Amino acid sequence: MFEDLLKALGLGVCIGVYTFVKHLYDKWVEKKAIENNKKKSLGKIELVLNINSMVQDRLALLRDHYSASRAKVFQFHNGEYYLNGAGVEKFSMSHISVKPGMAVPYNFEEYYTKKEISMSVELIKPICDSSFYYLKTDDLPETSRWRRIFRFNDIKAHLFAKIDYQGFAEGFISISWHDDLEHDTDPTEIIRAAEEIGLLLRTDK
Repeated sequence: MFEDLLKALGLGVCIGVYTFVKHLYDKWVEKKAIENNKKKSLGKIELVLNINSMVQDRLALLRDHYSASRAKVFQFHNGEYYLNGAGVEKFSMSHISVKPGMAVPYNFEEYYTKKEISMSVELIKPICDSSFYYLKTDDLPETSRWRRIFRFNDIKAHLFAKIDYQGFAEGFISISWHDDLEHDTDPTEIIRAAEEIGLLLRTDK
């Protein structure tokens, strides 16, 4: 009987030690998982910041190339996530580069954030139907909502290029002028920039 008691005590000690060690191990695993997730999050943030910086730099080069006032990136999305052009409903400005001394568009969050594609067909369709699109503000109909927005912001003309991936439009780039001088409308550089910026934006997805 004494031997049975020792065996029982030994088994209890073993179970207790096992439970304690497993608890320590589980805590260690949990801690490592938190640390790894934190590292991944920091890495993701750093990646996004680097990508945004590179997009901004590319836009600045594009703006300077065309002697434009502003260069912008617009991305199509479903209200929450940026997607390609299949089945999306809205578009928003995600990046902008502004010439020194020029202000960002007035009240741009109202004009350029989560805008319904269905309400902007006159603008979006010609952009998506071709590799580039040059538009003078005065060429839009008097009833056009975008004509009023562009004129309110004193924009004389735009040059657009879509960001395309595997046949779907993911968004577009625009450069805008605030003067009536003769504009350089050769699309070579803006098409190249759209391809490069599209690659950058896809990197963090």
